[in-house]
Amino acid sequence: MTDGNTIANTSASVDRISVKIPPFWPNDPEIWFLQVENQFTLANITSTTVPDNIVRSLWLGRLPSSTQAILATQAKASLDAVAELADTISEAIAPRAQISEASNALESTIDKLTAELADIKIQLASLSQAQAQTKTIRRNRSNSRGRPYPRDISYSRERNSDICWYQYRFGDQAQKCSPPCKHQGNIAGSR
Repeated sequence: MTDGNTIANTSASVDRISVKIPPFWPNDPEIWFLQVENQFTLANITSTTVPDNIVRSLWLGRLPSSTQAILATQAKASLDAVAELADTISEAIAPRAQISEASNALESTIDKLTAELADIKIQLASLSQAQAQTKTIRRNRSNSRGRPYPRDISYSRERNSDICWYQYRFGDQAQKCSPPCKHQGNIAGSR
């Protein structure tokens, strides 16, 4: 049950949390710190004290997961008591085991990524080779699609409108003359 006085004494305020911190100026750090302080003032972050519950949540979030699980049972304990308990837990747990686990996990992740990268390189090489072969085939096809013999350009320039192309090309041996071919050997285009 909550006490009515506790609720009345709590002031509700909503402040901006976003702060734009400018890039650090190594040539003039005093001005940089003044700008950062002004940004904090603009964001209404001027208090020098931080509530214990915020410190506790930030601090617990950075502890190893096994320590977090144990300290989660100590929700009502003071921050100092929880800190001492965390120290005791960290002394009891061998830090070497955690480090080796992390390095083994890191090594296996690196090995997997290296293998995937090698596979991607092989696939890229095969795709490049296939693309080069496709270009070569297309180039050869485009060269062979033209007429096997050069077109008789002189026919179009010197074309006599009295004879057809067949007569011009094959002369007396033309067999597919088409009208209006008026060659003497072609009787009314019947050939």
